[in-house]
Amino acid sequence: MGAKNAIVVSAAADPAEILRAGLVAEPDSARRAAERRLPGRVGQRLADLPLADAVNPRDAVYAGAFDGLEIVCAWEVVNGRGTDYPDGCPWVGPYRWTYLHVMQSAVDVVEFGVWDRGKLQRWVAASIEHGTAQEGEPLAFERPYWAGEYDVDHSAAPFHPMRLGEAALGALFGFVQEGAPDVDPRFDPFEVTLAGFALT
Repeated sequence: MGAKNAIVVSAAADPAEILRAGLVAEPDSARRAAERRLPGRVGQRLADLPLADAVNPRDAVYAGAFDGLEIVCAWEVVNGRGTDYPDGCPWVGPYRWTYLHVMQSAVDVVEFGVWDRGKLQRWVAASIEHGTAQEGEPLAFERPYWAGEYDVDHSAAPFHPMRLGEAALGALFGFVQEGAPDVDPRFDPFEVTLAGFALT
């Protein structure tokens, strides 16, 4: 799989139900959302991108601020934050729920998390080389993975991390990148547009 992403979302309700409306980011509010995550780092405007491409930004940040949801895609937002999330969420935004999703196909690593008003509900990290770490109770979509239904011989995890990552992307946000047999996307990520900005 070649999927990569770095996504942080703050939402008042189910992100997929909001994103599936075919939204187009307004640049000024998108800039404010990006500045919230990367203060002093958001530079000149870049060309907008569909969500499908914006999730893997290169030396840039892509963002959207919509009614009930903020989304920011930038590797700089997620890099170097550590994993001590039970003591607090570093990505709390203007809405009740905070979501994190990171995938790196080059090293077969996935990480995702869910917080309610800054309190950790679920966090998972999985690596094909180093196995898994987790906090909180598994979400419904995860259970077949932990039960061994997708076991693979060459992974230190009880499943291939990228397959779980696609399942998490579909369950949390309603879309996928490369897809998985057990994931039914709820909208086309090419129909949502995020505003782009250079990083300084």
